[in-house]
Amino acid sequence: MLISTGQAGAEDWITKGGTPQRMSVVAEPLGLTEITVYWETKPLGESATQPAVVNGVIYHLAGPYLWRLELDQLGRPKGDATAVTDPVKAYKIEFNRPPGGPVIAPQSSPTYSPDSGVLYFGTGYGWLWAYNTREGWYRPAELDLGCPIVGSPLVIHDRGRDIVVVADRPNYPGEEDRPVGRPLCPRSHGKVWVVQGLDRPDDVVRWQNYQAPTTKQA
Repeated sequence: MLISTGQAGAEDWITKGGTPQRMSVVAEPLGLTEITVYWETKPLGESATQPAVVNGVIYHLAGPYLWRLELDQLGRPKGDATAVTDPVKAYKIEFNRPPGGPVIAPQSSPTYSPDSGVLYFGTGYGWLWAYNTREGWYRPAELDLGCPIVGSPLVIHDRGRDIVVVADRPNYPGEEDRPVGRPLCPRSHGKVWVVQGLDRPDDVVRWQNYQAPTTKQA
């Protein structure tokens, strides 16, 4: 992960091509935008997501983990990026690994809800996660296993609660066997999911889904 000069938020990052996969980042001058490396982290793992800045902390999904990096008042890192850990068991949480499967690089950039303090993000295997940046708890909505969630979740805060909307897609041709052992999407179309209850650790997670026009690409 690298940071350009000046104040930068997640919306300022430039991704190449605008493809659904978003598999690369522009690191050279582009039009009127001159990109200069201000500082960079150690390699964090494969990713096609953008970071989110929350109260002076950068959160970034890469490899198996959700990483956090604290910044000083000048926007410089205070130390190294560290993976988010379980607050009780103290192990690093592998958000991007499906149950019993391989790590699948994330494609869903996180969205922060300032009202609840929760960071929401999808995974390449189809689950939606919530991570509370203030209290440290985390929980998933176990949606259709194998259908990748792409794009940033949309968060609607209504009557004191978060409603989260995400979209998934079927597997692209050739993606079914990469990485080896990945769970497969059981359908040939995408879905839009409306999820409630993830913003509290003890609430029941509820959802509705709607068929999207997404189809497998030839």
